[in-house]
Amino acid sequence: MSIASKSAPVVANVASADRKSSARDRGCPLRGVTHLSNPRGASRQRTELANIVSKRSRARICGSRKAQFYLLTALVLIGFSSLLLGHDNVTPGSSLAFRRLYDNFVFESGNVINNALLEDVDVNAEYEHFLVSIASYAKMKKMTLEVFSVLAIGDRVYFSNRMQNSVKIINLNETLFPDTNTYYLRSNLSEIVLEVRDDVFHENIYKLTIPDKGTEAKAILRIKKGADREIFVRD
Repeated sequence: MSIASKSAPVVANVASADRKSSARDRGCPLRGVTHLSNPRGASRQRTELANIVSKRSRARICGSRKAQFYLLTALVLIGFSSLLLGHDNVTPGSSLAFRRLYDNFVFESGNVINNALLEDVDVNAEYEHFLVSIASYAKMKKMTLEVFSVLAIGDRVYFSNRMQNSVKIINLNETLFPDTNTYYLRSNLSEIVLEVRDDVFHENIYKLTIPDKGTEAKAILRIKKGADREIFVRD
């Protein structure tokens, strides 16, 4: 009896082992056994892991390519902006020549106005002649001079546009085309706001004060030489 009782558990263990073996052969999941113990499951997980790693690698590559694209785009935009804004920078030699021309403009325009007042002639007409003469002088010096002038005298304020672009007098809702002029009554006109376009990309806004009496000249000058240019404001 003792031998029989000892042999029974051995048979049961063998049967259990056979069931586990047959279950494993059928690919059925076993209790208490993880999929890592299953060669097929482990192979499938390794394949899935490889796919994940591959996707992450491709994502990193794509991310790297996107970063390179964005960096290249930024560099192109910076270069384009520098190209657009480059004309605002002037070389020291050009800047000195521009300043001398501007100083000559201020000095000579004052003389022209004073002489016209002393001789009792049309001040605005004399000032217009001066603008033509100073532009010719600048051309002799290999420079281009553009002027938008404002002359307040008597009961009028004269505007003259000798620039290559139209100039808008914003607070008067008036646009002066190149080589045109006009005037407004001086009363209740204490200032003017001008929109002077430098090119299609840049527009500059200037505010000039208008005295309530006396004779006074204001001007916006744009001086060019080659690729260099500079703007001066006489207020």
